[in-house]
Amino acid sequence: MIKISSGTRITWSLGFFAIFFSFSMALAQSNVEKSDIIENFDGKSYYMHTIVQGNTLYSLSKVYGIPIEEIKYENPGLTNDLKIGQSIRIPIVSRDVEVADEIRKDDYDFVYHVVREGETLSTISGIYDVKIEDIRNLNPDAGNSIRPGQYIKIPVIPKEEKQEKQGVSKLIEHEVENGETLYGISKFYGVGIEEIKKYNPETAEVLKAGMIIYIPYREPEEVEQIKDTLKHIKHTVKAKETLYSIALNYRVSIDSIRALNPGLVDEIYQDEVLKVPFPEMEAEFIKHTVERRTRLKKIAERYQLDEDILEDANPGVGRRARRGDLIMIPLPEEDVELPEQYQEVTPGLKKIPEELLRLVDLDSVRCHQKQLYSDNLYRVALMLPLSLEYADSLTMVKRTDNPKKNYKKPFNFIQFYEGFIMAVDSLLNDGLRLKLYVYDVDEDLSKTIQVLQQPELRNMDLIIGPLYWRNFRMVSNFAEMYGINIVNPLTHRDEILDHSQVFKLTPSDSNQLKTVENLIKRNFPESKVILVRHNKYQNEHFLSDLRRNLEMGLDEKISVANSFIDQIINEYSLADTTLPNGEFLESLTIENIMLYRDYIQENIQDSVTFQNRVDEIVFTEDGIEGLKSHASIIRPNVVVAYSDNKAFVFELLTRLNELKDTFNLTLIGLPHWDQLSGLETDHLLNLNVHILSNDHIDYEDENVKEFVRKFRSMYYTEPDRFAFDGFDVAYYFLTALHRYGRDFESCLPYYDGDLIQTRLDFHFNPGKGFENTFWNIVNYRFYSPILINER
Repeated sequence: MIKISSGTRITWSLGFFAIFFSFSMALAQSNVEKSDIIENFDGKSYYMHTIVQGNTLYSLSKVYGIPIEEIKYENPGLTNDLKIGQSIRIPIVSRDVEVADEIRKDDYDFVYHVVREGETLSTISGIYDVKIEDIRNLNPDAGNSIRPGQYIKIPVIPKEEKQEKQGVSKLIEHEVENGETLYGISKFYGVGIEEIKKYNPETAEVLKAGMIIYIPYREPEEVEQIKDTLKHIKHTVKAKETLYSIALNYRVSIDSIRALNPGLVDEIYQDEVLKVPFPEMEAEFIKHTVERRTRLKKIAERYQLDEDILEDANPGVGRRARRGDLIMIPLPEEDVELPEQYQEVTPGLKKIPEELLRLVDLDSVRCHQKQLYSDNLYRVALMLPLSLEYADSLTMVKRTDNPKKNYKKPFNFIQFYEGFIMAVDSLLNDGLRLKLYVYDVDEDLSKTIQVLQQPELRNMDLIIGPLYWRNFRMVSNFAEMYGINIVNPLTHRDEILDHSQVFKLTPSDSNQLKTVENLIKRNFPESKVILVRHNKYQNEHFLSDLRRNLEMGLDEKISVANSFIDQIINEYSLADTTLPNGEFLESLTIENIMLYRDYIQENIQDSVTFQNRVDEIVFTEDGIEGLKSHASIIRPNVVVAYSDNKAFVFELLTRLNELKDTFNLTLIGLPHWDQLSGLETDHLLNLNVHILSNDHIDYEDENVKEFVRKFRSMYYTEPDRFAFDGFDVAYYFLTALHRYGRDFESCLPYYDGDLIQTRLDFHFNPGKGFENTFWNIVNYRFYSPILINER
């Protein structure tokens, strides 16, 4: 159970809280007329504006759309005290426009520095630790003369210390040889399988000869240090054994077994080989860490203990244990019996047999050990569009289906901040030491550049935000330069994935492909699959890939018993009003095969084989009749519809609903049907609709109920979706920082965030960063959307 605390608020005594904003909070009102006089200076066009009564820099900035700092830069010596009759130059094209054009380019690999009074190229090169000639190469017009307010491009040179802290100074290219496996390669290089997969997300379990994969390099000293701390044995699971009985018999915690066996679940199988730490022979208890809120009785049953015994050993826990609680499990009196081949091994043995070392996942153990050192003080920057300059004109808005509409409203992200602070409160109570810096960063690029001048930013352990993709890309360059992990919590855009330390939480639509494949293969393996698109050219690439992958993964053929086919022919005969009473159809076409009743009855014990291919229709051309011609009457049908056209979705739902009595239909709606309002609930239920969503809030879930209750008590309002986003982002990344340190990314394969509205499953692309690939699958049942895939 997620701990949601409301008792500890962020105060000055708990951590440094800084809000930076560069624009005046005064909303000056003045009638400013735009000048129609344009002149050119040094190849650049300017409006020539003459100051009149009531003009202020703020009002000029708003009318001309040029930041105040830029107006001052173009008019050296200009102050806030404007003089009537004074003539000033205002550029027609803002530097923000020029900067925005640069950000769109693929080779945007620099940050901007705003020159301050007294600074030279030499002092600037010292600030960023880059060569003067590299700065000059990016700024050919700068020369030796620079002046305050000028934008200087600084090349991004990643900080080598970050790779050293990660234990990855380089990636080794390995060419796969015939017969090699990930297991063998991982042991040869002393790197965990999950770590190799992180750097090679496209790698399958079966490698192909000639394939190039990337291996993170580990220093020999680090590998040996980890090996020296490992003392464990292998255990072959016997019939009826459980993970809990093995932990009890060996006198070790389940946590320690999981640390040596990444991905281990409660359900284990006979003859499965597990790595088990050396037993604590003198211990009277083992510790069990509660993963999710559960009854003490259930824990007792798993360890084959009476509930009363467990209650006596854990006074104060009560009948229901919360997530994170440590439960003391009493041990049996008899000694553990080690496997025969390891009876000579004792906990005091310094040299570990080579056959044991081959079983070790070095990275999982390293990450497990790092949790012992979590007392560091961490500095985190949160960049949100708080619109503080509009503080006296608050407008209440609601989240809509169009994110762009939300982003334009002042204070729309205040609930993101409030949810974030709730998570911080909880983690402070759990021992997190944190300095939180909050910056007001919106779409204004000049404002973002000013924020990046703050010297404390260079020492951050983590940056969360900004939310807009152009501003984010600017800050991610800065983060790359200083080796800081940076998180974007909301954007769908892939453009932000341009540096190795970037974390993109919102999964891309392309990741829906694998989710749908797994859903169909797991839940509908023998169904007839029909892909539907709105028009001929829409989503062609996605659906073609889905069709190809499904046909490769599904059985090529299926067999249907003749007795069942005979039953179908009889049912259709009874429903055919053109037939005289007592007569039956002589034949029936099923999935393009003509089947004769006499033949079916003569071979009633036999079966008919059908091709299990995936069909595809274009709705604007084939219509509902085309779908009917491909649908099957002898097995379930899964219709995958890919379109975000609301009118098409409404029509498809209506027409398919008319067929529900003829065909067994399940509809999967892509890509963003969760954002379509007004869908008929009865249609969603009748068609067993499945929808993919990057987040899902289950208001019946205990975690959600607790969050809502605490949010109401703290802020006296109802939480919107942004509040849940803020809480999840803070809880996941600050917990990872607390457990594993600044370089937490290498330990994410062994970390379950246990969030409120989604799960994060990050895949790493070398040079591009980490992208969450997890999509929630929501199914409509009992007039409510129900989450059906595991988080």
